[in-house]
Amino acid sequence: MDSKHIEHLLEKYWACETSLEEENEIKDFFKQEVIPEHLLAHAPLFKYLDQEGSEDVLDAQFDQSVLDAIGEDKKGKQVYVKTWYKSYLKVAAVLLIMVSASFLLTKYLNKQNEVAVVTDTFDNPEDAFEETKRALLLISNNIGKGRAQTQKLVNFHQAEEKIKNHNNEL
Repeated sequence: MDSKHIEHLLEKYWACETSLEEENEIKDFFKQEVIPEHLLAHAPLFKYLDQEGSEDVLDAQFDQSVLDAIGEDKKGKQVYVKTWYKSYLKVAAVLLIMVSASFLLTKYLNKQNEVAVVTDTFDNPEDAFEETKRALLLISNNIGKGRAQTQKLVNFHQAEEKIKNHNNEL
């Protein structure tokens, strides 16, 4: 056989692209007495595969004995355990649903019963009016400070734009 052809088949074999006929061809090649030196590293693998493929380790009764053993286990206590487990699992699921539903229902009902309670902080309306004026004055002062800072930013932005326009003109 041509060693180039076998090298091509080995490449296909390592890429898992060979057919059974091509694999048998490779095995037959490595059964020869004279093997090229650059292919000697592959010889033990294919001799082993050829030897193992020809031996029958299991007899014809093996499959039937395994299936019979599996069938016996299914008829034993395992079915009772699964049934017992499933029934308790169903009860636990129903209890969990009922507890969750009652918790959510009570939470919803308590939220419905809450009434917004508004209490006056001042007994005299004039005092409340003065306190409101002070709070609005404080807010107004802070807005004024914010406007001053914003004006600084506007001035900075305008200067930045002038510099950009001056650089673009150059």
